[in-house]
Amino acid sequence: MKKIALTSLLAMVAATAANANVINGNPLYKPAAGHFASVTSLETSMFESSDSIKSWGLGEEFAYGITDNLTIGMETSAARLIDTAIGYNVDMETGAIENVDGNATLWMDFGLSLNYRVFNIDGWVLDAAAGYAVSPVGYRVSGFSETHSGFLDKESTDYSWKYGVSGGYMGETFTVAGHVYTEYLNSESFNWGDDGVHTIDLGIDGQYILTDWLNLVAGIGYTGVLDSEAENAGSWTGMLGANFNIDETKFIGVYATTGLEHENGDSSWKLQKSMGLGVKFGIDF
Repeated sequence: MKKIALTSLLAMVAATAANANVINGNPLYKPAAGHFASVTSLETSMFESSDSIKSWGLGEEFAYGITDNLTIGMETSAARLIDTAIGYNVDMETGAIENVDGNATLWMDFGLSLNYRVFNIDGWVLDAAAGYAVSPVGYRVSGFSETHSGFLDKESTDYSWKYGVSGGYMGETFTVAGHVYTEYLNSESFNWGDDGVHTIDLGIDGQYILTDWLNLVAGIGYTGVLDSEAENAGSWTGMLGANFNIDETKFIGVYATTGLEHENGDSSWKLQKSMGLGVKFGIDF
């Protein structure tokens, strides 16, 4: 029996986003009415046991301001895994499990979202958001005796609904923002009455402006499973980076990520065996 561990593949590469309509990496940025915004990111991961790159990720976040307060968004990403654990084989006679290393190309996800700014008073901001996503959209995996591929595969694709709030304070030189989102995942889009998977995503992000062309950003977030039968399924992720402003409508950011996770279902926390490095380009137009 062969099993492709797509859930594990997604977890490996899933990682990681102004005042006066200035796009500069601010976590509470929102495009004004009639404006488009695009943030394109390229990420890579290296494992502690290897001196070579094991994954590449390409992501796109696109938003349009319907009004100054209401924004519609689209998010998508793809990934390439190189010579990493992609699944396992099970010996039906002995029950022995053998890990399989190989390569994988994934269209990670595609999502749509709405974001509404509930209020913006004296720098204090509160947003409410909701979204729908498909993950993974498609995949191609090699490493077994034959190549496996799929598109919206019923055995591996999840459909999710997400909603929550974000907000914080935007000052002249710094921003502090937090978010709390819950998500419902299932094998179909509208089978809400069935048992699915309920997750939580919460975190805090900050930005400090050093000069007109340079600002520093940092953040920490937690994702976990709310269902009682899932134990030790959460993870913490930390991010540290810098954004360089080309002008008020464009920036380039560089950042590093790492985190804590449960290993093999253990209740103790372990430092992740990989570090992510990335670059992003943002533009408001």
